[in-house]
Formats: sequence, structure tokens, C-alpha cells
Amino acid sequence: MTRMANQLQTVRTKYDEQASPHYDEVLTEVSARA
Repeated sequence: MTRMANQLQTVRTKYDEQASPHYDEVLTEVSARA
């Protein structure tokens, strides 16, 4: 669970920096892979 949380945090930081309009889609995709 901790590893997944860390992965989500990494993705969140990456896409926050880019102000990605697809942020929610990315989170859904990452969650689906978990």
C-alpha cells in the first residue's frame, strides 16, 4: 500500500508540474494497473 501511495505521489507531482488536463485520467489508469 505504501509503495502504491508513493507511486501516486510521484505521478501527482509530475502532472501538477505540467498542469495536465488529463490528471484524473492518469490517476484512473495508474489505479487500474495497481
